[in-house]
Amino acid sequence: TFEIPLHDQKIGVWCAISARHIVGPIFFEGILNSERYVDEILNPFFTNLAEGEQYHGHFMQDGATPHTARHSMQALRAVYEDKIISSGVWPPRFPDLNPCDYYLWGNLKAKVYRNNPHDLETLKENIRNVIFNINRDELQEVSEDLFRRIQACLREGGRHFEHHRG
Repeated sequence: TFEIPLHDQKIGVWCAISARHIVGPIFFEGILNSERYVDEILNPFFTNLAEGEQYHGHFMQDGATPHTARHSMQALRAVYEDKIISSGVWPPRFPDLNPCDYYLWGNLKAKVYRNNPHDLETLKENIRNVIFNINRDELQEVSEDLFRRIQACLREGGRHFEHHRG
């Protein structure tokens, strides 16, 4: 007999991207609540910020409950003060304005699964390798593209704009 798991193994991956570098990947398993989000993701992220990133950068996140809970927002405000882009400030479900969505995750998926990893450790190693091989010039281009996307969104009054970019 062969034992086959009922469900595939799963791992969560969190990254932050800037024009200078990528913080992460930070891996997590199971349900993520606000305490785990702060302890396992935000606090390690804060310690990996390059000098000046907390003063000159903005922190963008989606509206997931663990991200927007009081505990999480307090931790974010302690570092970023009013430079937090979260639910209510950013157009909802707008992946065209999030570099992780329009660039990083798709780029990772295509490369990470190229050798068909069969276990979580191989998958994690593939993710690390792809992220560590993204160079600063590429990140700078992604950052410049974000500003072009924001301008396109403003021109379209917050409506869908991807087909108008150029």
